[in-house]
Amino acid sequence: MATKGLLLALFIFFFSCNNQSKIKYEPIKNPCIVDLSYDPRYKTFNPALIKITIVDSDTIITNSLKSKTLTEVFFYAISKKDQFNFRKTDYYEIKNDTVIIGVLTNYFKADSSKKWLSKDVEVILNNDVGLIIKNDTIHVKQCN
Repeated sequence: MATKGLLLALFIFFFSCNNQSKIKYEPIKNPCIVDLSYDPRYKTFNPALIKITIVDSDTIITNSLKSKTLTEVFFYAISKKDQFNFRKTDYYEIKNDTVIIGVLTNYFKADSSKKWLSKDVEVILNNDVGLIIKNDTIHVKQCN
């Protein structure tokens, strides 16, 4: 009797594992940066605005923006000690599979020895970006 139960268990196990291998999973499409723009907002008391345009095919970032679980944006090109100068705003735009996230900063305006041009700032920041969603960090790279 025990052998029949063992054979039946092995038979069920074999067919249940065999059926699972036929399921095809779609690979996750990693989000990537399409564009980054810097508006210095000269002659105002407002901090400069950085707009990061990201392709988000899997809507991970879109959903986190809507649920307000995206808590922080940081730039890998900026040293860790200076990251506090950059603050994610509540501003965002969603267009199809593209998301635009706003970040405020006075980092480049506070440099009295140099007046930063928008294109210079964009070259510096146009590297990888980190997005902190809950307790996870998404490393977003430039699109190829």
